[in-house]
Amino acid sequence: APPICCDEEEAASTTASGGGGKRCTETGLGVTSLSNCEDLQAPEACPLEQFEYFCKHDASKQSYYYNCDICEAPPACCNKDWALSSGAPDSGGMRCTESSSAFTNLGFCADKPYPSACEGDPTPAPAPTPTPTPSPTPSPMPSPTPAPTPLTGYQYFCKHDPSKQSYYIECSSCVAPPICCDEEEAASTTASGGGGKRCTETGLGVTSLSNCEDLQAPEACPLEQFEYFCKHDASKQSYYYNCDICEAPPACCNKDWALSSGAPDSGGMRCTESSSAFTNLGFCADKPYPSACEGDPTPAPAPTPTPTPSPTPSPMPSPTPAPTPLTGYQYFCKHDPSKQSYYIECSSCVAPPICCD
Repeated sequence: APPICCDEEEAASTTASGGGGKRCTETGLGVTSLSNCEDLQAPEACPLEQFEYFCKHDASKQSYYYNCDICEAPPACCNKDWALSSGAPDSGGMRCTESSSAFTNLGFCADKPYPSACEGDPTPAPAPTPTPTPSPTPSPMPSPTPAPTPLTGYQYFCKHDPSKQSYYIECSSCVAPPICCDEEEAASTTASGGGGKRCTETGLGVTSLSNCEDLQAPEACPLEQFEYFCKHDASKQSYYYNCDICEAPPACCNKDWALSSGAPDSGGMRCTESSSAFTNLGFCADKPYPSACEGDPTPAPAPTPTPTPSPTPSPMPSPTPAPTPLTGYQYFCKHDPSKQSYYIECSSCVAPPICCD
């Protein structure tokens, strides 16, 4: 089957024969977005029929569509079995985004025809037949290329009624933490005070909260669920709920959506930048900054004036060691199509791989 991408650090240990000592599944044990394995070579033993080119119909939007008769930017390679459904005109019925689990590296589509509507076909063109050189004529000046439209598709959507599933683009009323949705894919609504667009926690354009990280959090929303999470190892991807250890700037995560963790001193929960729990630091602005972390943005109180002592030379600081390269993400492969587990050993592979930490 197609491989999945897992975080090797969070994958479960296994003694299964030929499993390489680590395993994960499509729903847990370190599984993460395939895009986290984009710099790795796809396992040669895995079938890749599910992967197809998807194309942007508007370069300023986030969605790539299954229909590549329209192509306004370099295409993406996506797993069509994991793609999101789409009702957008000319979409082909499916779409994916860079933050979705279907998105992966272009190498998975290397054996598929490059979309003819897209510029930059990497396939070498045949050598041209020599022809007599005509007399040169001045070429017309090309029209200037218009500047790209800023990305505006992602917006916070807010729940107005705790008994309902819908979140609305109008956030003057808010009874739960907001979610981040692609305005282009959100459903139209005539609900009073809804702003004309709605989505839900499971569809209609919902996406990772990290896609709204540059937007201000809606002031009307309760944010009790958001807490600082801290890295215990700066070279790893995971942030943990226990912030007594802090080796990098902290993250702000929704603890109700955090992943469970059995790592020592984790506090029982973790999040990563690719998880739905991860969001922007503004959601934690009213929480105490972790004392173990450097760079507390809270202004220090003005010091009381004291007599200036005679200056003494300051000791030279110790050099900061270079960070360890990130190596946690690896492809994991399925050995048995009837089982759920994917293993770090990829000499046998009956489905496209996944990417795990």
